[in-house]
Amino acid sequence: MRLLLRRLRLCLRAVRAVYRAHYRKPKPARPNKRKHREKMRRRAIRRLGGACACCGLGLEFARVLTFHHINQNGDLHRPVLSALSIGLVQWVLTRDDPGSGLFAVEVLCEVCHKMTHEAGRCPHRWRSRQAA
Repeated sequence: MRLLLRRLRLCLRAVRAVYRAHYRKPKPARPNKRKHREKMRRRAIRRLGGACACCGLGLEFARVLTFHHINQNGDLHRPVLSALSIGLVQWVLTRDDPGSGLFAVEVLCEVCHKMTHEAGRCPHRWRSRQAA
């Protein structure tokens, strides 16, 4: 009896596979995901000012620009984004004012972002406060 059921399952799987291969509709062409993601990321960066908030490095160096949680609470924000099934870029684009609130975000270049986390403050901001 078991052998008969196994053979029947195998036969059904084979029939389904042949059916799917023969009658499957061709998938529509997908747009290039990488270009789309980069476009959305640039749009989010533009929404937050379009340049590093510290040194002013512009959108022409978009690959170097990163998103920084002003309140240092990115670890708390990630599970919230995961529960909403969206990423940070999509959150920035859908939010009314992503630069303020509990999970406030700003754009920093990689150097300023690293200095902010390592030294507590970026040298560009330190100099600007000294001059003022």
